[in-house]
This record gives sequence, structure tokens and C-alpha cells, in this order.
Amino acid sequence: MKTRLLQMGLQQLTKPERLGSADPLALTLLVPTCGRPENMRQLAHSVEGTVAEHARVSLTFGIHPDDRASQCAAAELVDETKICIRTLSLEREPVLNLSKLWNRLYEGTNEPILGFFGDDVVFRTPGWDVSVREEFRRDLRFLIYGDDGLQRGQLATLFFTHRRIHQAMGFYMNESFRRIYMDAWWDRIYRSQKRARYRPDLVFEHLHPSIHPQREDEVFRKMSVLEASDETTWASQKSQRELDQAISRFRRVCWKIGWEQLLLRMGLKQVSG
Repeated sequence: MKTRLLQMGLQQLTKPERLGSADPLALTLLVPTCGRPENMRQLAHSVEGTVAEHARVSLTFGIHPDDRASQCAAAELVDETKICIRTLSLEREPVLNLSKLWNRLYEGTNEPILGFFGDDVVFRTPGWDVSVREEFRRDLRFLIYGDDGLQRGQLATLFFTHRRIHQAMGFYMNESFRRIYMDAWWDRIYRSQKRARYRPDLVFEHLHPSIHPQREDEVFRKMSVLEASDETTWASQKSQRELDQAISRFRRVCWKIGWEQLLLRMGLKQVSG
């Protein structure tokens, strides 16, 4: 068996040659999941089948300790795929809050490029990882998103951002939202500075029950009941004030990081010259 099992919460599964992330353009997909082992397999195999550089891409699943079916699926995927597969233990919250689960995954990883994805996604575009890394090589201040088959570019529902931005902003996902609007929050922030970049040539198909009715399951129905409270939160004056404050902070962060990138490039040019 070519795997190594490491203790990290419940467990971390990975291939020994994939440990660590010294690569400044390493990329990980953050995916909380629950009771959907077939979704996990479909997602992982679609990622493996489309990436150009397997050693620079990882898939980090967040799994509850008592979800044995998902644990077994992750263990099997370690041997079945060439990409790094990790699992991080996510304790069940008294009240379900998906944004908290994504934040635990963010805190438990160290890759610079972060993919915000669910387990009901299929990657369709060969070499998508090279395109995403090239975007961040040019400028890490952008949110990069592709065609999800639903929004057609109108909203960044599945996207990549850089850890440096979230570190400077002080958060990954806004925990005021339990089910929806986490994506809309960042979409609005990045668009405010014209830094949400749509790549229609990159297809990450979201198998949402609204267009794939056969995909509706008990997990989807349980999460859907949370949407009403998120609608109220999004429409509140408090939320809009916080969004305005986040946009103002993002503007300052972009300015600061822009200068850092410029000085770095100038330094590199001087050294290489």
C-alpha cells in the first residue's frame, strides 16, 4: 500500500511525496462533505483527470468523525488517484453552519491558492490548474472563477482566491451565513475593485438539483432549510454595513499588496540583471 496515514484531528490522508507546500503556487480545493461518498469519488476523479500537474494540486475534504462512508471513500481515493487527498476532521456543530466548516479547512491547510468548492462539482476543462496558477502568478489580488453551468458568469459561486488576501482581510468565510451568500459576499467585495475575473473557458460544472433534479438528496434538503435565515441576514442593515467595511478594507489590502508585488518584481529584475 503506497499511502501514509498521519494523525490530524480525525486523520490526514496523503501520499508521502505530496507532503508540505513550499510551492508558492500550490493549490488546494476545500470541500466539506457529509454522507456523499459517490460525490467525493466523482469530484476527485474529475480533478485527477483534468489537472496538468498532479503534484501541485490537492483535494482537502472535511469529514465528520462519525461519517464512516466518507472516511472509507477518502481512504480509497488516496490509492486510486495521483493527486494529494487529505481529510480533516470537522466536529458536528450544534447548529449547522457551512461557513464554519470551510473556515476549519482554511485553517487546517497551508496552500497559497484556495479553491472554494462543494462536493457536487465535476471539473471539465483539461489543464485548468495551469490557467489558474498563471492568473495568480500575474497578480494574486484577483478572484478567479469559471463557468459553473448555472450562473454563466453572473455570480462567482465556485472560485479561487489567494491565502494572502484572506490573511490580510482577517477571515476566509463570513460565518454570519450558514448556507448561502458566502460566495456572494466575496463576489461583491472583489467586484467592487474590478477584481473578479470570469474565465468562461474553465468549466467547473455544478450539479445543482435545480437543473439536475435527480441529485436532490437528504443532505441537500437539510441544508436548504437554512436559506431563509441567510436571506434575512443578507438583507439586514447590519450585514450591508459590514459589507461596506469589508470593501473598504479590501481596497486598502489591494493597494498594499500591489506595492509589495511591484517592489518584489523590481527586486527580482535587479538581481537577475
